[in-house]
Amino acid sequence: MYQALIDSNIGSSYSPYTGYDASNRESLFSVGLMGIKTEDAKVVTDIIEKTLAKAAEEGFPQERIESILHQIEIAQKHVCQTNILF
Repeated sequence: MYQALIDSNIGSSYSPYTGYDASNRESLFSVGLMGIKTEDAKVVTDIIEKTLAKAAEEGFPQERIESILHQIEIAQKHVCQTNILF
């Protein structure tokens, strides 16, 4: 998503609430850009839809998946260790 949106130079950065949020009963994934022109809103929507369709069709590189899972495991381990200390 980063490459498709940020590298397109349509906006200045991700919107503050971009990402995955599992804090509610139903989880949410949102993507958006800050600093876009009103007339570029449709272009942003099209880029997001095309990027998600491409990811669904082609998948992700295995090494990228393993890297992300490793980061999650480390984060979970850190949370568990922090909870033990308190």
